[in-house]
Amino acid sequence: MLKIDFNLSILIPAWNAEKYIENTIKSLLKNNYENYKIIIIAGGSDETYNLALKLQKENLNKIIVLEQKIPHINKALNIGLKEADGDIIVLTDIDCIFFKEWLSKINEIFQNKKYNVITGTAFPFQDRNNSLAEFCNLTVGYFIASREQAEVIDGGKLCGANSAFRKNIFLKKLGKFNENIKTQDDRYLGLQFNKHGENIFFFKDIYVYTEYYTDNLKNFLKREIRWTRSKLISLNKKTFLQILISLGIGLFKLFYPIVAVLLALLFFNISYILLFLLPWIMIYFYVLIKYYFKLKKSSIKVYEQLHKKFSYKNAFKIVPLMFFISAIPPVIGYLLPKGDKW
Repeated sequence: MLKIDFNLSILIPAWNAEKYIENTIKSLLKNNYENYKIIIIAGGSDETYNLALKLQKENLNKIIVLEQKIPHINKALNIGLKEADGDIIVLTDIDCIFFKEWLSKINEIFQNKKYNVITGTAFPFQDRNNSLAEFCNLTVGYFIASREQAEVIDGGKLCGANSAFRKNIFLKKLGKFNENIKTQDDRYLGLQFNKHGENIFFFKDIYVYTEYYTDNLKNFLKREIRWTRSKLISLNKKTFLQILISLGIGLFKLFYPIVAVLLALLFFNISYILLFLLPWIMIYFYVLIKYYFKLKKSSIKVYEQLHKKFSYKNAFKIVPLMFFISAIPPVIGYLLPKGDKW
């Protein structure tokens, strides 16, 4: 069978992204695949648009720059879609770094006609080596290593930083990106593909590297809260039960010690405080022990399957704090489910 070099149109919305845009685009230009165009939809109050124009001037045959006036990712994607003449639409983010074979691997996958929509995932930037970064690396790595190549992903779990689909299928079934939603555009897009009978296939060898907020706990929490709220998009019996369980666990982790101490002081005496706290303390140390061995197991599996070496001991340093951090997103995300700005 004759191999086809598909024309890839890579859509990259870029709003206030002067910090990332040059590294991202230069990384993409180093790919070993030739038949592609990068469509940057740039805007914001910083130098993003001007930097995009500069990159376009230096690479006229590879880059198209369009302007977006307001910060709305799906509006930006629709602007880019109008200029996309490729057979395959590739979606990624303006804070990503790519390995050299990323585009060629995407092209290789689409040689098989059964694949219309594909996705991968993202690791934190390689230069991050703090305990939070190692924890995220092992979490993502274990997720990848535990999946089969070309596994069907249910529930709209499409990675907006790393996905691709056939343009004719998208236009026929979805028409355009939905501009009525303010956030969680990637999850909504995945759900729409599922609704129109398209499976999303996960490929473990097309990962990218991205700004994962692994050097800033505040931004990390914002991202986790945003991802948590995405479950509210597709409410059904299964997700509703998952939401109740995660909310209950979050409330228990954060507020049980406070309630236990108050009950002991109000209705008993101070000597009962330790007794009331004992269940929470036992669970806390159980989680720590469990995660130690889980991270150790993950590091072995990730090294064996992905040939990436991460320190589970370094990753474990954040776990005592992660016990509390992991409780915050469901509590805030489900009890205050407001929309996020892009």
